[in-house]
Amino acid sequence: MKGRTFWKRCQVQLRVAMLLAVAWAGLPAVAAAGAITLRGVTAWPQNVVENAGFFYLRDELNRASGGSVRIEYAGGPESIP
Repeated sequence: MKGRTFWKRCQVQLRVAMLLAVAWAGLPAVAAAGAITLRGVTAWPQNVVENAGFFYLRDELNRASGGSVRIEYAGGPESIP
């Protein structure tokens, strides 16, 4: 069980690192264009544990980008037609 937790954390950290690398690669264009707001949805309602990775990613990106890139939570399954 401990090994699964380790690999799950590694996957989340890798996803965050990849997203941040992409965000930093485009920062000169973002500076010229202003702040970027992305809308994110999840497959489950907001308060379930399966969404923890999404909210962690959102918070880390919002913090690391200093507000130039934001992920806005648009909702769960109710927001998808």
